[in-house]
Amino acid sequence: MSAVVKRTLGNLLLMGLALGIATLLGELGLRVFLPQKTMYPRYVDSPDYPIALPANSKIVHAQGGRWRFEYNTNREGHRGTYLSVSDTDHTTRVVTLGDSFTFGEGVNDDDVYPHVLAELLGSGYSVINGGMSGWGIDSQIKWFFKEGAPYRPLIVTLQFSGNDPSDFYGVTKIEDGQFTFHPNPNIRPSWQMRISRSYLLQKSHIYAGVRGLYVRSIVREEGDTRRDELKPEPRPGEEKYARMLQLFADTLRRQGSMLLFLSVTHGHADESYHYDLNHFPTIRDATTRLDAAGRMRFVELPSAEMRQYPGSPEGHKWSAPHHRLAAHAIAQEIRTIHDPGSGDD
Repeated sequence: MSAVVKRTLGNLLLMGLALGIATLLGELGLRVFLPQKTMYPRYVDSPDYPIALPANSKIVHAQGGRWRFEYNTNREGHRGTYLSVSDTDHTTRVVTLGDSFTFGEGVNDDDVYPHVLAELLGSGYSVINGGMSGWGIDSQIKWFFKEGAPYRPLIVTLQFSGNDPSDFYGVTKIEDGQFTFHPNPNIRPSWQMRISRSYLLQKSHIYAGVRGLYVRSIVREEGDTRRDELKPEPRPGEEKYARMLQLFADTLRRQGSMLLFLSVTHGHADESYHYDLNHFPTIRDATTRLDAAGRMRFVELPSAEMRQYPGSPEGHKWSAPHHRLAAHAIAQEIRTIHDPGSGDD
């Protein structure tokens, strides 16, 4: 081996060693002085839905020692104890639909509102949590008819948040006045899924920091777009959401179920506190008409009480007290529809 080759290999080894040491020091420095948000395990591919979580897993979401939440998934990849249809015999069934608020990002298992709702309603009821982070109404409706409808629930709750009118993935469509269901068109490439499953990467604060910068850049772009969209006119996605909501409410009624609709609440820079729904006049008007006609019920959340509490340190607008207050409001609405006869509260 020539002296030039040896010198080149030696330099490459020294550069690799220096890079490794720098990476290690950077990782340790971030963990101690500027911990990043990490979550592991992350998402898995699904032929049916754009976002899915691994089944029977303990998902740890943390920011160093600042906060830490555990999300335990069942055999279906959803939050809460798995209940088969036979497990719920002789009970009144309630199925909850929604995105990360219903799934419960930013709170532990015992604090998410479907879990609290089950405790409040008592043993005469079974509550099935069908919430999943990132899902919009088309994913929620598809999941309901595939997985929720077999429970023959008396009550179905649907939670709305401000990103729902843009979270359409094409897995549910309205054709000839009926819902039709389609495969997930957004299968991610294998390299992306390998990154999602990598323990080292997902636990790395350097990777989390880079990922966070990328996500924040997207959020800023969406925020600029939404500021332009905060006008009285209907915005893209509103009409589609309203049509799906109306057909969903009417389909449930024909099947003997009642839809309860609730909106996420949050504060704003002007110190107001209101429903996300208020930014979407077409959807808001549709919910008002459906509620007035008895085709569904809008759940009034206790905004005055909810505004007293800070959001989750994870970043979600709802922390454990918000979930508990929402559960109380839903339980009260359910009792006006159906008396369990057990006196449980």
